[in-house]
Amino acid sequence: MKTEIVLNKSIDTRFTLRVFKSDIGYHFEILDCDKLGIGMYFLYGEKVHKAALGLGGAIYGYYRDDELTEDVIKVIDDNEHLLGGYELKR
Repeated sequence: MKTEIVLNKSIDTRFTLRVFKSDIGYHFEILDCDKLGIGMYFLYGEKVHKAALGLGGAIYGYYRDDELTEDVIKVIDDNEHLLGGYELKR
């Protein structure tokens, strides 16, 4: 499966958001000190903001960190053009 990094954004000194584009969709990763903390797949056609909220819910459930959750959702929403616009695109 071919993948390419679409977004690699440092959230703070501890966390990084990395997004890969693959044959089936997008893989969102939250790296905690360069180790995978959370990984989620979203298929093509999913709304970008819905994917951001889904990942945000996972972050809050795992880390219980409101600020991190809000920062990640904002980064995804601010970079939706890299993900295809309103919906995740090939």
